[in-house]
Amino acid sequence: MEMEMRDEVEIDLLQLCFLCLRKWKAILLAGVVLALALGGYKGARELSKVGTEVAVEAEETAEEKVTQYDATLASYKAQFDRLSETFEKNQVYEQESIIMNMNPNNYFSGSSTYYISTDYKIMPDMTYQDVDYSEDIAQAYLSYLTSSECLSYVQSKLTEKIPVKYLSELIRVNVTGRVLTVKVVGDTSGRTTEILNAISEAIDAYKKEVDTKIHEHKLDLMEYSEVENTASSDGSESGSGNDNYVADVQKQFSDSQINLTNQISTFYDKYTKLADTKVSAGSSSGSGITKSQAVKSGVKFGIIGLILGFFVAAGFIVFKAIIEDKIVNAGEISYLFGLRIFGDYKSGAKSGAFDKLLYKLSYGDALPDKEKFYEVAAANVKTFAAAFKDEDIKEISLIGRIDSEALSRIVKSINDINGDDTVKLAGDIITDASAINAIRDAKYTLIAVDRTTSKKDLRTQLEKLKGLKKHVAGVLLFD
Repeated sequence: MEMEMRDEVEIDLLQLCFLCLRKWKAILLAGVVLALALGGYKGARELSKVGTEVAVEAEETAEEKVTQYDATLASYKAQFDRLSETFEKNQVYEQESIIMNMNPNNYFSGSSTYYISTDYKIMPDMTYQDVDYSEDIAQAYLSYLTSSECLSYVQSKLTEKIPVKYLSELIRVNVTGRVLTVKVVGDTSGRTTEILNAISEAIDAYKKEVDTKIHEHKLDLMEYSEVENTASSDGSESGSGNDNYVADVQKQFSDSQINLTNQISTFYDKYTKLADTKVSAGSSSGSGITKSQAVKSGVKFGIIGLILGFFVAAGFIVFKAIIEDKIVNAGEISYLFGLRIFGDYKSGAKSGAFDKLLYKLSYGDALPDKEKFYEVAAANVKTFAAAFKDEDIKEISLIGRIDSEALSRIVKSINDINGDDTVKLAGDIITDASAINAIRDAKYTLIAVDRTTSKKDLRTQLEKLKGLKKHVAGVLLFD
């Protein structure tokens, strides 16, 4: 089936309303809790003043000014202390970091360039092409060479040990197409050579893991630039195309320290100016408060808290739903991705008339019975295979980024009902190499998603299938 995916983000206001209705207990509870908290606090506070004198408006205003003054002064002091602490930590880093203590016009540099080749060939006369794994292989090397595992290995090979965070600054890894380039800088020729050689050993050792987990390949050393001093006899940088990585790093650090210094100066000035200003609360005559007034004030704040709690809870639920963007019903899949629905299961249908109506509005024609869900899915698979009988469909791969046991149960149930082995288990084609290999010879796939799957995740799987030249027979949606 040809996929017609919509790129725009859809926000269904009706579904958000139905979601809030389904969560009415949580919304009501939040409203009651906030009503009790605000109403109880205000009522208790006002009752404590019954029979005593309270400050009039002028005095309350003065006290608010004092409170605000103290809070602002404390905020400036906290900001000043935090920035000063960061500045001191940066000074320690500047003293201990190797790259920060190197001469940007006189340091050592070396590099190794590798070419990644696989058995991939373009076959002009063939409709379906083999998968080109070169990009996945290159990204695997990039991730490994910048990982703590690789840095720890390199560290273990050094004569003079370097903390990992300082070692990582001396190594740059770049991937361009099938070309992998590793550049190393250092303060001495020996240290730079040791790092470059250790990285070469790490790459050789990691190649076996890439061969096993992704695809077999060759890693040819295209160019090896021996470690040499970057300075010429007159003190200027030598070598064509040298981007002076050391100078760039040192300049970035210097700029950040200058910016930090300016911030420290700004907050110090604010703090000292404000500290020189004294704010005090004046005194004035008092007025009384009755018990009935205190109770009314508590009730008023309780009502405000109830309404506020409703809005806060509903807002949180709606915000969470928008951020997660999970699949709710089969209609969303059909509309956004243009896919057939081979089965739709949603548990939790209740007997009440309102609950049944809400279930219908939220989930459409979803089946509340799992066995019927399997029967419908099996019938759709069988009918689909019959509709394309001239293609002699013998296998439909089941993929999905969900629990492998759930996938296995779906495959077994459908095949048991149809009495054949048309549906084959594949798995997660995004992260599982065996799943990718499992669908290699299958033309059609069946996608299993549950209601915790995001639309972005489903889109990723569809784009992967499109790149692999696979057709989507249909989608199974369930809890």
